Amino acid sequence: TGGLEAAGWHYVLDGAGARGAGDLEYSLGLELDGSGNVVDSIVGSPAYKAGIVSGMKVVGVNGRVYTRALLNDAVVNSKNASGPIQLLVVNDDYYKTCLVDYHGGPMAPHLVRNNKPDYLDQILQPLVH
Repeated sequence: TGGLEAAGWHYVLDGAGARGAGDLEYSLGLELDGSGNVVDSIVGSPAYKAGIVSGMKVVGVNGRVYTRALLNDAVVNSKNASGPIQLLVVNDDYYKTCLVDYHGGPMAPHLVRNNKPDYLDQILQPLVH
């Protein structure tokens, strides 16, 4: 990020850049495929701390059958929820309820200007011949 800082910008991870639930990687620390299979669980993330790892499959969200839209709603509503997000997962032939302690709402990365000259815009300008 040093190059970005020197070019007049800095990297921020917060809710300001999120549309909808954003990517789950930035909130829960979870990457799922279209069927709910866990592709990746980022070490140290809320999902990882709840015991969710690659190879599992999410089949339920807060007592309901899993859909991506339902999980996205749970992330969006997490800011106002007092309890954790409950994910029912399948690991091999066993079901497991994982309590994901997350209350940050949707998160997304974006760039914000700092007080240095803006060289990034100059770098990205097309060359005129």
